[in-house]
Amino acid sequence: MQGLVGRYTPFLISALLVHYGCGEGTPPAPPIPEPVPVELVVEHYVGANACADCHAEQAERWHGSHHDLAMQEASAASVLGDFAEATFSERGATTRFFRRDDEFWVQIDESDGSVALHEVRYTFGVDPLQQFLVEPEPGRLQALTVAWDTRPVSDGGQRWFSLQPEESTSPGDVLHWNGIGNRWNYMCAHCHSTNVEKGFDPGSGSYETQWSEIDVACEACHGPGDAHVAWAQSDPRPNTRNGLRVQLPRSEASWKMDPSTGIAQLDGPRDSGPELETCAPCHSRRGLLSEGAGSYHDNYRLMLLEEGLYYRDGQIRDEVYVFGSFLQSRMHAAGVRCSDCHDPHSLSLRGTTESVCGQCHEPARFATIEHHHHPVDTEAARCVNCHMPARTYMEVDARRDHSIRVPEPHVSAALGSPDACTACHADQTQEWAGKIVEGWGERSNRHSVPTAIVRATRLAEQRFAPRPELERAVREARQDPDPLVRRAAAAASMALPLNLRPDAIGPLVKDPVRSVRLEAALSLAESSTTPGLSAALDEYRAVQRLNADDPSAYVNLGLLHQRLGESQRAEDAYKRAIRMSPFFIPGYLNLADLYRTSGREKDADQVLRDGLRIHESSPEIHHALGLSLVRQQRLAEALESLGRAASLAPEVPRFSYVYGVGLHSTGQTDRGLEELERAHRRHPADRELLEALASISRDVGRNEAAAAYFQKLQALTE
Repeated sequence: MQGLVGRYTPFLISALLVHYGCGEGTPPAPPIPEPVPVELVVEHYVGANACADCHAEQAERWHGSHHDLAMQEASAASVLGDFAEATFSERGATTRFFRRDDEFWVQIDESDGSVALHEVRYTFGVDPLQQFLVEPEPGRLQALTVAWDTRPVSDGGQRWFSLQPEESTSPGDVLHWNGIGNRWNYMCAHCHSTNVEKGFDPGSGSYETQWSEIDVACEACHGPGDAHVAWAQSDPRPNTRNGLRVQLPRSEASWKMDPSTGIAQLDGPRDSGPELETCAPCHSRRGLLSEGAGSYHDNYRLMLLEEGLYYRDGQIRDEVYVFGSFLQSRMHAAGVRCSDCHDPHSLSLRGTTESVCGQCHEPARFATIEHHHHPVDTEAARCVNCHMPARTYMEVDARRDHSIRVPEPHVSAALGSPDACTACHADQTQEWAGKIVEGWGERSNRHSVPTAIVRATRLAEQRFAPRPELERAVREARQDPDPLVRRAAAAASMALPLNLRPDAIGPLVKDPVRSVRLEAALSLAESSTTPGLSAALDEYRAVQRLNADDPSAYVNLGLLHQRLGESQRAEDAYKRAIRMSPFFIPGYLNLADLYRTSGREKDADQVLRDGLRIHESSPEIHHALGLSLVRQQRLAEALESLGRAASLAPEVPRFSYVYGVGLHSTGQTDRGLEELERAHRRHPADRELLEALASISRDVGRNEAAAAYFQKLQALTE
């Protein structure tokens, strides 16, 4: 399933407090490509059976694959879990699994005393776990949060388990099994079935979701096949395109080993883009912009390397799948595409992990103790354990980081991120591992050429911490050939004075890529004289209608109304988001901010307290309430709320920064410095924390400490 966080607010970039130690020197950018005309034709899906007539070998490999089994009707053949009167209990709720003849049923005795009884309609996934879909209302499918571990008993499997053991969710919560976070129509359908149309009716709140095939079949990747079938059956076959919407061009280029380096290089031109854009929609953390034809960045908004989703060096953290990490890799830059390593029909690797790596990295040079420094033929010597460390999601699903990086424990120690060395040597420190690696004489230069997604993240984060050169950076990025960077330019422009934005990013409202146009439209919403803005805003509104089953769509509309000076319409939109999902925190935060900007501070205070009655442990709401109390001059209460936010979310450096500065401002300098230093140890590369520590230490005469902090700041800048 697509992860919950990040699917919300698909056009709003959360605070990016990320620092990347990437070098400068990006080469001059070629011009932005012109839009490619699209031939409008009626297309029809014909089904996998029609494809198998001519593509029997590919169909055989696909049959039984994870794509084939992505979703199935519940039956004795498809259901893998124990439905023989099995039960699973957690935090006051008990789920009973049983059968009625050929039907599979669940009864959920909720923690609030309510009882839900549903037939299982579909299975979802197959390995290493299987979820089950029920239908609480006609057309709306929900994925149960108690799943079946399909692994062998020897690996801890063949059991019911909770997908959210750390989450205390009750009815009404977005993460409850019946909440939007587990709604198939919104969260899962587009990636587990073929040709999905969500079919949500905002008026009735009901779904009429349609699909061509229940699983991920041929046309999910290749596009509708009717024209291709007609082409294949023509006699003689016309010497034209083969009738498929998605063209995966063959390349005569091949990988040739460079004997001087032991690393293969392409021996000719190769366009990897079409294949990557075919795989990326379902293997990336993104928001949905369209259900129609178009490029990846027309249909989706890829999440950047944001705090909470990725670690500060770009390693995967939350459930981000693989596209965002692969875009950072040297392999992507060299022209590697998914099918170089994975068979696109069976989805299996093209051999063992070692043989797959050995296709481009000469084993005689790299599968040696001189390279990996571990005993040969051990787990420690496997390429992927150093270069693609895994993180476990959904409790049992280990997924490898596709940024394919060189282990750098010294960098990880400085940035507060994990490293492959101490993942195995858990009894040692990163400093120890860094010295070992330095002793091998190997230091990575991975950061010398920033990738597009890294450059985009660095630029977009300036929206929250603008620098003097921001306007120049935005203007330059506006011309970048990569849509991620152009989109980031539009996002960063929101930190510029309104009168500078039209000249800085005005052309982006007519960008050939939808995700860029939408970001620019929001930044320029108040600039009514910008050519093309009206059409871009209409497009922005249309995307919110597509996602009207998500409360974030109403928050997005509220933000737009707010920018347009339509305060009442903004207020109505935020309130609708809260009514739609009382557990949706951004609704409270944005409504409170609207009241703040309208001079209604007491109303802002009340909204935040309403939110805390439902989310008593929300650090975001505590932080916002603390700031409101500061504005109300209720400083003692403010510090209590700010401190609560910092303690609840130590992973968010901004909360500790505000709390520490607040303590200092009220005369509690020692406590403030202690808070800032504690946060700095956790986030050693955060500039705000270092700037606060340096300036406060200098102001109170702690010159030696101040000099050390300033030195660290300088190192981050270099």
